[in-house]
Amino acid sequence: MVILAVVSDLHTNSTVALSPDSLDLDDGGTYTPSKLQTWINERWGEYWQAVADLKDHHKCDVVTIINGELADDNYHATTQLITKHKGDQAKAALAVLELPQLVSDRIICTRGTEAHVGMNGGINEALARAIGAEPDSEGHYARWNARVVLEGVRIDAAHHPGTSSRRPWTRGAAANRLAQMVIDRYTRRRMLPPDLVFRGH
Repeated sequence: MVILAVVSDLHTNSTVALSPDSLDLDDGGTYTPSKLQTWINERWGEYWQAVADLKDHHKCDVVTIINGELADDNYHATTQLITKHKGDQAKAALAVLELPQLVSDRIICTRGTEAHVGMNGGINEALARAIGAEPDSEGHYARWNARVVLEGVRIDAAHHPGTSSRRPWTRGAAANRLAQMVIDRYTRRRMLPPDLVFRGH
């Protein structure tokens, strides 16, 4: 038996996302999470405690997929960033990633949107390497697409869904389109489609 834990879009360094309980900044100041972030942090802790309890109960391994955007260096015009200092961004992300590191036997990371994690997902690659994520066959610690088999269950994880429902008359159809896209991609390559598909955003 294996427990699969999947999280996505952490966006650490955003003022409306996960945050360390306190972050000492390079310029000498200290960032303290908002009321909203405190609530998010509490849910994050509860989630990993639940995973740890299941692991203890079933005496099995935990495989964690962190599905993109471990941190946030949003290039859009926004006031919702804690800092633009890369070192402080990494420190914040590594602090919140301590919980999955403690519980997980394997960690698999995917890359995210360049607007949030830099060109070619560079922030995710650096953080995935730092937390000991499992590299792919080419030595990348964060990949665009993670395909794994756990206990005979085929899993496909990627950050970008490749489709959306942005109009009222297409609302709810994105999942159906994504399912068909995945099936088509696999069958064209004469591969069995996955049993589980995870996407971010």
